[in-house]
Amino acid sequence: MSATSYRSAEEIGRTKEGPRPLPPLGEQKRATELAHVDTVLGNGLRVLAVRKPTVPMVELRLTIPFAGDDPMHPATAEVLAETLLTGTRRRDRVGIDTDLALIGGDLGTVVDPEHLRVSGSALAGKLPELLDVLADVLTEASHVDAEVRREADRISERLAVARTQPRVIAREALQRRRYG
Repeated sequence: MSATSYRSAEEIGRTKEGPRPLPPLGEQKRATELAHVDTVLGNGLRVLAVRKPTVPMVELRLTIPFAGDDPMHPATAEVLAETLLTGTRRRDRVGIDTDLALIGGDLGTVVDPEHLRVSGSALAGKLPELLDVLADVLTEASHVDAEVRREADRISERLAVARTQPRVIAREALQRRRYG
């Protein structure tokens, strides 16, 4: 065999005595039972907390029912989700980002037709600080006019770009044909 030729998969998997035997599977380890709490607070908020002491990070997910039948609801929901983290009475956008960076954390939002979701993570020892930023943006979001306009313009621009894509054009044509 020359230095530039390669063995095929068939050649690699076989020996002169026949196919190479598969190695035995290792012992299957049992998954450790994780400590958890699942409770509903007095305000109806369900909290599910799972603890794994060996993981140095904390992750949170908040799902808020957010459906609406107003034709403008999807656009309003998208602008809300995009501006939720742009400032509060105590922190501007940079302040939120700085406070999260100092704890090795992040927060993000996403909206779908039925829910607003806020998710985030931070170093486990910094959970109180993460919850403080989360509480601030949930209860004191300022939704400054300039930020709302900027996000609305960005969303409009993204929609305009999307409407030039063949799959979007085809889907809209199909929907018009189906539903008029």
